Amino acid sequence: MDKAVSERKERAGSSRRRMKELYGSEIFRVAIKGVEVGQNNGLAVVGDFGVPSRITYVAYARPGSDFLVSADQSAHTTGSSFDKSIADIKGFMKSTFGREKGLPVEVSIAFEQQYGGIDGDSATQTMTYGVLSALSGVPIKQGIAMTGSMDQKGNVQVIGGVNHKIEGYFDVVTEMLRREGREMNGEQGIMIPVTNVADLALRPDVVAAVKAGKFNIWAVSHVSQGVELLTGVPYSEVLRKAEAYINTVRAGGSK
Repeated sequence: MDKAVSERKERAGSSRRRMKELYGSEIFRVAIKGVEVGQNNGLAVVGDFGVPSRITYVAYARPGSDFLVSADQSAHTTGSSFDKSIADIKGFMKSTFGREKGLPVEVSIAFEQQYGGIDGDSATQTMTYGVLSALSGVPIKQGIAMTGSMDQKGNVQVIGGVNHKIEGYFDVVTEMLRREGREMNGEQGIMIPVTNVADLALRPDVVAAVKAGKFNIWAVSHVSQGVELLTGVPYSEVLRKAEAYINTVRAGGSK
């Protein structure tokens, strides 16, 4: 039994090292500094190791569309929980911007370098921020990865694997910065649901980095809080910019 446990731990350790190498060498591409419009990092658990996943978003005029299109859904690589996430985001966006008129735009969402299928609802708040960024043109801080389910009202909901996700992202960021000869300086961190705070049981090195202000963990209960953390722009202003783009498309002035 002890030998089996030891071998399992060794395999897990080898997988973690390999995953860190793939991100550190940029075979798996993620951005962990600066800002970008229509791009952010979600989080997934592979085995017992959390990894970031780069997600991209493109907004364009398309009257009569269903508003959101997922490249992964189109490739038939998503599960039912993910499909519900897309439906929840549509409900949120349509209630926010399309109460009186239909939305004449479409936003394409793609999980980049994902080849094994996608399921679960833990990227719902992540995708919501990306869609709002694509519509408004407001850039997102790339150092902040995020995880969280969300309902159609924008309330952020609990997810599983929060400790694995935080520790995995911490390790990936540490390795990527190490290869640049740099250390964390507070630009990187993770946004989680406030309902997951009670689940936190992190490694001592992660706790020490948080206490030193080198790595951050933010807990939010609604996407309005997350938008302001990610952009530094008031939520109302991001909505105003997104609505201005939508209205421009309605008037036939943008493509």
